[in-house]
Amino acid sequence: MKSQTDEASSKSAGAELISRDQLAKRWGVSKETIKRREREGLLTPLRFNQRLLRYRMEDIVEIERSLLC
Repeated sequence: MKSQTDEASSKSAGAELISRDQLAKRWGVSKETIKRREREGLLTPLRFNQRLLRYRMEDIVEIERSLLC
């Protein structure tokens, strides 16, 4: 059985990842707004352990494109 860390590692292989801080700066919002978007199901972070999470850049770009259309 795969652990969450193994699953996150396999999903992120070869993908560019950014932190919550980096995403908040990119979008010009607070970290709390990013957390709220996660709770709403609009963002799905990859969790590497209890405290470490990252977002796949390709997912972020896809969200940005969908908002511009």
